[in-house]
Amino acid sequence: MGKEYTKQHIVPSCYIANFGANGNEGRKSSIYYYLKEKGISGCGCAGDFPVEGNYYDIPELGENKKILELLFQKIETDLSDLLKELICSITFEKKDRKGCYVDYPLSKRQALSAQFAMQIQRTNLLRKQFEYIYDQLKAHVPCGSIPDYDKSDYKRLQNTQILSFDLAHFYANIFNDKKWVIIVNHTELPFLTSDNPLIAVNHGKNVHVSAASDDLTYYIPISPLFAIEMYPKSVKWNDLFCFDEYDVKNIALYNMYIERECTRMLFSNKDFGFIKELLDKELS
Repeated sequence: MGKEYTKQHIVPSCYIANFGANGNEGRKSSIYYYLKEKGISGCGCAGDFPVEGNYYDIPELGENKKILELLFQKIETDLSDLLKELICSITFEKKDRKGCYVDYPLSKRQALSAQFAMQIQRTNLLRKQFEYIYDQLKAHVPCGSIPDYDKSDYKRLQNTQILSFDLAHFYANIFNDKKWVIIVNHTELPFLTSDNPLIAVNHGKNVHVSAASDDLTYYIPISPLFAIEMYPKSVKWNDLFCFDEYDVKNIALYNMYIERECTRMLFSNKDFGFIKELLDKELS
């Protein structure tokens, strides 16, 4: 599907804003960043890290890449409100480990699943699955007569055909039937995020699996205090209750995965110098 980009698309600023130093103040949220390649850090506003235009690396699409961007931007407009709604609805007693497991209401889970999946599609994890997703759309989305395409035929995509796909409905089905575990961070070390914020762990034998496979579990931070793990529906709730309470070392492990998958920038509500000092102290 065209050449592989080494500089990946950055996540929407409305998502980054949830990691602001003073809470979510939208694009004006003050936030700390770390440039992975250069090894330097600084502070800016969430709106300083905009969505990159024309991210799709399919040269044959030409000007139609802009149409895809407009479609994604339209769906992403509700992401900030949905995330804030989720975060504000979590009220756990401190140190109540069992309370961290939430069977979130189906309707809200569907809406958030669509937003997560749409956002994730724009980063590394699902980036190579465009053909698979297109095939699934043809098979399951009732949007009239959809032309057949082969691998070299994406150039025939027309604006009206792209916009007719009920993408949000399709993407919602990727995650809404999984068991959602909400992790509450009671430590000094915040959850970090990056321009490639979703971690997928493959427990199966096949290297290439679909995003909806039960072989995959997912982790995504949604704020410095909260993160979501998504488990296959086959996992029993009682099995999830067996974990110990998350401590600094657990949070550090999640952040290590985020840093490893990061392509350009890490984001945090705390200065990265402080974070490094805390990690050196706790993990030495």
